[in-house]
Amino acid sequence: MVNSTQTLDSIGKGDVSTISGLFAERVRRSPDKVAYRQCEAAVGWRGYTWREMSEQAACWRTAFAASGLKRGDRVAILHHNSIEWVCFDIAALGLGLVVVPLSLSDSPRTWAEELAETGARLLVIGQRAHWTAMSGQTDQLSKVSRVVCLDNCENRPGRCVNVTDWLPAEATPADPAVNAGSLATITYTSGTTGRPKGVMLTQANMFAAALAPLEKNPGYLEDVFLSFLPMAHIFERTTEYYLAIVCGGETVFARSPDNLPEDFAEIRPSVIMGVPRIYERLWKGVESSAAGNRLARWLIGRAGTLGRRREIDGLVVRFQHWLLDRFVGQKLSKHLGGRVRIAVCGGAPLAAQLATRLRAVGLPLIEGYGLAEAAGPVTGDSLSEYEPGSVGRPFSEMKVRISGDGEILVKSPSVMSGYWNRPEETAEVLSGNGWLRTGDLGEMRNGRLYVHGRMRDLVVLSTGDKLAPSDIESWLMADPLFAQVMVRGNGRPMVVALVVLDIEHWRRFSEEQGLDPSAPNSPISERALLARIARRLVKMPEYAQVRRIHTSLEPWTVEDGLLSVALKIRRAEVAKRFGSEIEHLYAGHA
Repeated sequence: MVNSTQTLDSIGKGDVSTISGLFAERVRRSPDKVAYRQCEAAVGWRGYTWREMSEQAACWRTAFAASGLKRGDRVAILHHNSIEWVCFDIAALGLGLVVVPLSLSDSPRTWAEELAETGARLLVIGQRAHWTAMSGQTDQLSKVSRVVCLDNCENRPGRCVNVTDWLPAEATPADPAVNAGSLATITYTSGTTGRPKGVMLTQANMFAAALAPLEKNPGYLEDVFLSFLPMAHIFERTTEYYLAIVCGGETVFARSPDNLPEDFAEIRPSVIMGVPRIYERLWKGVESSAAGNRLARWLIGRAGTLGRRREIDGLVVRFQHWLLDRFVGQKLSKHLGGRVRIAVCGGAPLAAQLATRLRAVGLPLIEGYGLAEAAGPVTGDSLSEYEPGSVGRPFSEMKVRISGDGEILVKSPSVMSGYWNRPEETAEVLSGNGWLRTGDLGEMRNGRLYVHGRMRDLVVLSTGDKLAPSDIESWLMADPLFAQVMVRGNGRPMVVALVVLDIEHWRRFSEEQGLDPSAPNSPISERALLARIARRLVKMPEYAQVRRIHTSLEPWTVEDGLLSVALKIRRAEVAKRFGSEIEHLYAGHA
């Protein structure tokens, strides 16, 4: 059950203008309220008040200053979401340093390249092994004068030092002059469309982004956020971490992806921030839990048609909603801790049919659109207005328009100043009048934004027909049989698809169809799968139908380089990995 107490105490742009000022104001307003919790080996879940966090951040700030760092210097962090991440960030921003978050999912080579490109002078690492993994890139690490280890590694001569030895016992007073226009961070894009680029964001950019979503859905002092997306990703950083400071909610750092089910049950969050992959997995869990109950399976099948409850629903539909809640919704709510009041999906559009099903089983789901170049959120919805398939309306200070070739353009106080040391690439996306070319395809209908994927991913068949692959992929992903899908066809006569099958659903489907479960790419298996795909794509035009498929039972992952940190498909990498399979699909089709 959702906590009935809801206290508004949001900090607005009339109160402060920087992230460091935002944190100081929150400490002033709520000094003894728990701000963060994390699981620690010796004590289990431990809470830290805003006052305690301020004291710890002050020690970090003192250590930065003692290291000879000055305003504008870059400092990097390679660590999971934690109290230490927050202290590092708040202390650095308070001194006017520029935070460079490195993603744990990237390779040591990428870490070294980003450290070299930004000229970072100090690096904080969670494990000394991460620094050791970069040791072969000595030329690129020459500017890193200090490496602070959080895992209490043995001190070595040279650059490495334990955090316990680096932090002072007491903080010294500091009153640095940091303004809203100060460069606050260089955060790297996910690299799904090429080499990652360092996005330059000011304190004002990130503060504007953190405030925006609250105009649609207020945040409360009693809110509990379960933080499990990486804080190196802008979605988590502005839309959850900084937003929680604005409203005064408590942020709990999840232990690990493997522990998420237990963490949901123990922490009982009221707000969830996730990417589509998270909600796809959640729905697959709903289906699995209902597999042994005939009524539950029937109700799940009806979910896509029922959608959310409406006042005009008739008695039969109301009864079906009651059954759906009784046999499915209550179990899902309990699985998530029992008090989720809002679940946000961002990072990429969620398949409309999946969103409809999740809303039907009671998940208070909404979507939004944003990107690193705009410090995160640009559009969103309130719970009462959400329409599956749409990513909402622009926030009040965010202007959105569609160019003549269908590209989404954005102008807002959160738009970046440019890409670090890449003036040519900056000029390609930022116009002189402040409009950002997002590289995303979309359309506006009745004031709502609908996203159709990346411009560069637009498929133009050799016939001249054009299609957005994400439209086809989202329809197929609504089928639990298909865990991951990527469509191909540029310059070719027809559309083909690379598909990862859900193992359990494939076993069941192959049994029903009399197929060999160990041969998903046999001609008879392909025909059966294409027939199922055709039923899914019945509303798509003839030229957009999938004519051939290559299937796999091994999922694409961040670790194998086929997904980005935000769990988006890295299309170029997948196409390269399955190049011979793609050519085989087109054999004999000129």
